[in-house]
Amino acid sequence: MTEKETLPEEEETFLDQLNTDDSRRSFMKKGAVAAGALALGAGASGSVAAQESGSVLVQANDFIPGARFRVTGSLPNSLTIDLLQGGQGRDINAVQNPGDYQGWVIRYTETPTALYALMFNDPGDVNVSQGDTRRFATEGANYFADQLNLVEATINTASE
Repeated sequence: MTEKETLPEEEETFLDQLNTDDSRRSFMKKGAVAAGALALGAGASGSVAAQESGSVLVQANDFIPGARFRVTGSLPNSLTIDLLQGGQGRDINAVQNPGDYQGWVIRYTETPTALYALMFNDPGDVNVSQGDTRRFATEGANYFADQLNLVEATINTASE
């Protein structure tokens, strides 16, 4: 999608596309992170209430440190589990208890074109809801599971 604004029907279409084998395969096959895309650090510091900040998983290629995003929809639990196990019925075993995670579609809000990504949270660490506006921290991101190309990053609430 290259339009500046997307309609709700387009977001639903995007969710439907995530259920195809090609989309899951593409999600799992993305290559290395572009140089300088990650602000790798020793880990998130400070502690704020779980509802305001916490750690999430996002594919490394889709992670933009410091970027603001809107949570546009949730993934079905079965798709979340499948993606966190490597897709197509595999069990890579990189994520302990993938059923504890909730999958989300996010849309970056400060990009000139519609840019979507997938994000996964453990509700015990940070609460996320459809319609939330959040921001990725600029530091403290770490590779979580390189077999899945996932980064663990901190999100914070973001003002509109």
